[in-house]
Amino acid sequence: MRLVANPAGRRAHWTLALVAIIPAPQSVVETGASVELHDGFVIEASGGREAQQVAAQFTERLATHPGLAASVRAPSRQPRGAGVRVRFELRPRSDLPAEGYRLVVAQDGVTLEAADVAGLRHGAVSLWQLAAASADATFQQGTSAPVVRLPTVRIEDAP
Repeated sequence: MRLVANPAGRRAHWTLALVAIIPAPQSVVETGASVELHDGFVIEASGGREAQQVAAQFTERLATHPGLAASVRAPSRQPRGAGVRVRFELRPRSDLPAEGYRLVVAQDGVTLEAADVAGLRHGAVSLWQLAAASADATFQQGTSAPVVRLPTVRIEDAP
């Protein structure tokens, strides 16, 4: 694991060595591994229509840059297909404060959690910054399908 200090600003921040997330979150822990998102992946959005709207806005941003297609659905008990599980979770009773978020990118999936819509939006922007910077749309060998390699990280931010 690696922490990278960024002492700029009124409070101590941690930032990624691979990409600067703006604004800098309160804490970032990198594990040194990566996970791939493939064109056509699905985001499971839980927490109602607002969570689905944030996820849909995220997919629009991804489609623009780095050109990765994704779709949004409500969580399902049915077996999911191959690939990394991506979840956006709006949890009003979470331990996170208003406008805060927790983003975990791990080998088994990506989870973005927030207590309110503002926090979910902030986390979605951070995830998009990771995707846009870490990929610049690398392509699978022999195909034209974009693949995004995200660093495995745990990011927490609370204003």
